[in-house]
Amino acid sequence: WYEQLHPQLKEKLDAFREEWGAPVEVSPVDGAVGRHGGSSRSRHNVDVWGSVQAVDVFPIGLVGHADAIRAVSLAKRVGFTGIGFYPHWRPQPGVHLDVRDDRPPGRPATWGGIRPDGKAMKYVSLQEAVDAL
Repeated sequence: WYEQLHPQLKEKLDAFREEWGAPVEVSPVDGAVGRHGGSSRSRHNVDVWGSVQAVDVFPIGLVGHADAIRAVSLAKRVGFTGIGFYPHWRPQPGVHLDVRDDRPPGRPATWGGIRPDGKAMKYVSLQEAVDAL
């Protein structure tokens, strides 16, 4: 998907990695970068957006609540306009990062995904997902 990554996504991912100060691994799950999704409005979907505008990542060393707060803060600071936090991803907590033109830098769309029963994903506020870690 590299050739189809939105230029701002590449730029902001590099800035995020540099600010994080450690490797930031891309999730190996199918669709974690780009995907063909018909009419799905996911920022991963090249069929709708014409480019990959989202990536799911594992910032190495993100293990606790303070790390989650730091990751979200860095994502905002480098200018991502869509930020999702998932404390129950494996092998560690993960972050969805995207670029979207309908949100200004500094005011990103935010959300979280938790698995309170260990199975079904429940979408919650970003803060609730961070606090679940």
